[in-house]
Amino acid sequence: MKTIYLFDPVSRVFAGESEHPLDPVESERAAEPVYALINRAMATEERPPNIPSGQQAVREGNAWVLREVPEHTAAAPTAAPRSQVTMRQARLALLASGHLSQVDALIQALPEAERAAVRIEWEYAATVERDSPLVALLSQALLLDADALDALFIDAAAR
Repeated sequence: MKTIYLFDPVSRVFAGESEHPLDPVESERAAEPVYALINRAMATEERPPNIPSGQQAVREGNAWVLREVPEHTAAAPTAAPRSQVTMRQARLALLASGHLSQVDALIQALPEAERAAVRIEWEYAATVERDSPLVALLSQALLLDADALDALFIDAAAR
């Protein structure tokens, strides 16, 4: 094994080190140690420099550079969730969050008396109300707490 150095693929800031494994198939074929391929978008074999306090190592091109750690600024106020979005916006937000495919299965699993009314609302409503029984039912079944539901409505409103 050899050590590789990881960095965030977006910010490119050094994230730690890891042991890099041998590729058993290629090692056997070459009759010598061959290491698995490295994802160059987030790892390198080049060790970063010693990092002084208040600085961070950042991968720029094929080299490490030291940069000052940015001061944390006050977080911008978050948008208040809308109480109503269109069904289109809601479905796009559910799709983006990975929940859309679960909704039909959840509706199908409801008792028949409840299922028919929920399906009509899901398929034919023009808007989705944040405090509606449908949203309460689906958010509970999808294990979305109030903060996650607010984030979903904020995302939906932006679509």
